[in-house]
Parts: sequence; structure tokens; C-alpha cells
Amino acid sequence: MESVINNFKPVGQEILVLVQMVIILVLGIYFIVGAIMVLYCAVLFMKLCLNKVVRMLAGTWFPDDAFPTMFILGSGGHTTEMLQLLPSLSALYPRVYISANSDPLSLDKAMRFESSRSRGQMQQRNAKFLMTYRIREVGQSWISVVLSSGPYSFLHAAILVMREKPESIICNGPGICVPFCVAGFVLTKLRLLETKLVFVESICRVETLSTTGRILLQFVDLFFVQWEELKSQCLEIYPNANILYVGRLA
Repeated sequence: MESVINNFKPVGQEILVLVQMVIILVLGIYFIVGAIMVLYCAVLFMKLCLNKVVRMLAGTWFPDDAFPTMFILGSGGHTTEMLQLLPSLSALYPRVYISANSDPLSLDKAMRFESSRSRGQMQQRNAKFLMTYRIREVGQSWISVVLSSGPYSFLHAAILVMREKPESIICNGPGICVPFCVAGFVLTKLRLLETKLVFVESICRVETLSTTGRILLQFVDLFFVQWEELKSQCLEIYPNANILYVGRLA
């Protein structure tokens, strides 16, 4: 019996070494990708700073700056409500659609919407469809959010905001919109961008705000609710908040 156990010991040690090597490799890739994203983010930030200097001296932005409207899409009902808003925002071109990389269906719906709205090719050329990292998937542990998906989503959102330089960011509740609004808010406060943040609370929210709504309420430029009861409830809790009710938007 002892000989059998002794024969298995080297195999167990080899498996342990292999597992350690895999963990080191995964961590190495994680930090290398993170470092590349940080460096790219720094390059874009420096470009924005240079753009600011050019604007101060010449009174104009770089000629390739388009300043699109950025629409943040969420899965399921969030995307449905956003698509219902879009016909009343037909003047907002160029535009950029953002969806989570785990939610390709939302981008597909946006593409089909753009195709159905455009008779020629002009509007299609003025719409981009991009993916980003979701902060937290359903059932994901908070430890992995803090150590991996959270930092990645904020870094990637900052990269997309600095690269696309949106004139406005419009969102209606999905959690992935928080990093984009934070990036837009910070860069606007630093006077590197002039991004307006617009949040439309979901029509499903009748008496209480969503978690995303409570987070963004304090620093978005326009905050819309679709129920008058919700506005009354919110003003009791947040008396200084600029909450707008103009009827149902979706």
C-alpha cells in the first residue's frame, strides 16, 4: 500500500506545479493587459490635454473630432426602452452605441434599428457599435468584481470616452453606464471634454429609483423619471436633486 502511495506522490507534485504555473500565467496576462490599457488610457489623456491647449490657442478642436452622442445599451428591457426613445432623438448624429461584450443581442437590435431608419448609407456610416466590459455578471462574486471586472470596466469606459469624445451620454439604467458617466463627469470637470450626462429612469420604476439611478442622481446633468409619483417620492429623500418629469418617454 505504501508503495502505491509513494508512486502517486510525484504525480501529485507535478499536478500542483502545473496548477501554480497556470495561475502565474493567468495573473501575468491579466497584469500585462491591464498595463497596456493603462498606458493607452494615459496616451489618450495626453492627447486630450494637447487638444485643450490647441483649443485655447486657436479656438478650435482637432479637425477629426466629431463629438457623437453615446447611447449605453443594457440587456433585455433597458435596450427595448432605449430603442423606443431613439425615434424622438433622430437629430442626434453621429452616434455611438455601447453594449456589454456578453450582450451582443442589444447591439444587433441597434444595428437593425439603424438599418431600418436609414434609406441610404449616410446614417449607417455615422453610427458606431462598440462593446465594453460589464462591471458584474449575474451571480459573480464581489471579490472578482473588485479584482478584475470592475477595474477593467472603468478603464475601458475611460478609454472609449476619451477616444470618442461624446457630446452627450444617454443611458437608462444598466450598470455598465456608471463607468461611462463617471469618466464623462471627471473629464468634463477637468475641462478636457464638454460631455452632458442624461439619465432616463426605467418606466418600471414607479416609487423608488434603481441602484444606478441613486448612484448617478448627484452628478448627471439631466435626470428624467417617467412617473410623477416617483418624482414626489425622490424629492422627499433628495430635496436638492434636479429631477425632471415630462411624462412617459418610452
